[in-house]
Amino acid sequence: MELFLENISKSYEETLAVDGVTLAVPSGKILALVGPSGCGKTTLLRVIAGLLVPDQGRVLLDGQDITKLPPYRRPTATVFQNYALFPHLNVYENIAYGLKARRSPGQNTRAAVQEIMDLMKITDLARRKVNELSGGQQQRVALARAMVVNPKILLFDEPLSSLDARLRVEMREEIKKIQQKTQITSIYVTHDQEEALAIAQQVAVMKDGKIEQLGTPREIYCFPETPFVAQFVGWGNLVQGQVRSVNERRWDVQFMGQTLQLEREKSRDLQAGQAVHLFFRPEDVVPAPQGKWSVKIQQTTFLGSLVRYFLQTQGDHDQALVMDLPLDQARFQPGEELPVEIIPHAVRIFY
Repeated sequence: MELFLENISKSYEETLAVDGVTLAVPSGKILALVGPSGCGKTTLLRVIAGLLVPDQGRVLLDGQDITKLPPYRRPTATVFQNYALFPHLNVYENIAYGLKARRSPGQNTRAAVQEIMDLMKITDLARRKVNELSGGQQQRVALARAMVVNPKILLFDEPLSSLDARLRVEMREEIKKIQQKTQITSIYVTHDQEEALAIAQQVAVMKDGKIEQLGTPREIYCFPETPFVAQFVGWGNLVQGQVRSVNERRWDVQFMGQTLQLEREKSRDLQAGQAVHLFFRPEDVVPAPQGKWSVKIQQTTFLGSLVRYFLQTQGDHDQALVMDLPLDQARFQPGEELPVEIIPHAVRIFY
């Protein structure tokens, strides 16, 4: 079932929270809304849920305008950040609550609750009170309660933010697996870029109430369209440069005192002498015996499977850089100087 947002705007007094957002959510997929605090992602989710009425624009579900429908009449269900479970009810009763509110026959309710508990692997918890459960178990109950009413659209409002790091990873993979099995169209709000890239088929990066870029996780990470997206999603290096020359096949761009030859993009027009910004990821900075840039290691951070190096270029062009190396290649220490190269095809140009 396709969800379409048409020119949605919403203000709180004099603050414009969502500014003219148009967005199609692919049927049967997870779309993640990601961005810094205050960017409008939660407001947009609340508009979809019917908890807020937009100042302008429409919410369409398979072509039907549901903009003014109250939440209880929308085929949506929400998994909240704080779970919103009823402490006086046990697991079974929490999951069955929505069906009973819809006056589902008892036999149908029992069958539906049993099926969703089996899917969520919480059948053995059915008679436990929710305050006796771990955070991960409570999250499974909240997800089961949302899914048991068979919603057409499933909404997630930062559902994993209160879990510890390992459990967050486990639960996001579980949510992704269950969504792929059920094919429920889902919108997932998070401020965690890694979580958005890991769980969604489409990612919308928001800034100041607008969608800055929409694309697959790979497109968002490897081909950011703006400096904001480049720097918000993952770590990266953004440096100033200048186009030195242009021909049919390449651009020669000077930055940090050296010139790099970049393959020309036919859809973009750069001129010799033009000032630009160049962006590249930490993994695209590599030690090389004949590397163009000499750097000094300022600090290292151990990240398990890799080591992150904080570098300073040497010479007349002082620039801070970040380099990531796999653990088996991370043999350098703070204070060392070494030559590095930047992988040309990984460099993005902004102007």
